[in-house]
Amino acid sequence: MGGGRNVAFGQQRNYELVMSGSDETQVSQEIKGLKPGTYAASVMVEIQQGKQRKASIIIDNGEEIFDNYADKSILLDFDEYDSKIGTYMLRMRVNFEVPQGKDRVTLKLHAEAGEGKVRFDNVRVFETELPNPEKGYAADKVVFYQDFELAENQGRTA
Repeated sequence: MGGGRNVAFGQQRNYELVMSGSDETQVSQEIKGLKPGTYAASVMVEIQQGKQRKASIIIDNGEEIFDNYADKSILLDFDEYDSKIGTYMLRMRVNFEVPQGKDRVTLKLHAEAGEGKVRFDNVRVFETELPNPEKGYAADKVVFYQDFELAENQGRTA
């Protein structure tokens, strides 16, 4: 879907997916061989500074759609151990389920129509557990919960 996408050699010396056109643009990949259970998918994303454009990671398991998005990149990466130091890339994550009887999902990286280049890099898919807030908290009142045993490595997560 859409034009204006390419794989460019980034300033951090690796290849990145760049969506530079103003049209709605999407790439997808089917991921096979998954066991039923809970997973997370994540990707580094950066929206060109001074621009606002919705960039999404989307998982379709054939029964349900799971997604997350960012529309601005506002945090500069100062982590000396991160390959994205000096950029505004942010790790965006979405949790999803692989239902019984299924062994695949489709992962999509999507940029809505608009101004500003969108860069994606370092896609990951891994089994995970959903955080379980301590007793006493109503699940619908928890905005963010993380404990060190369930934290994802490599950077800030949206």
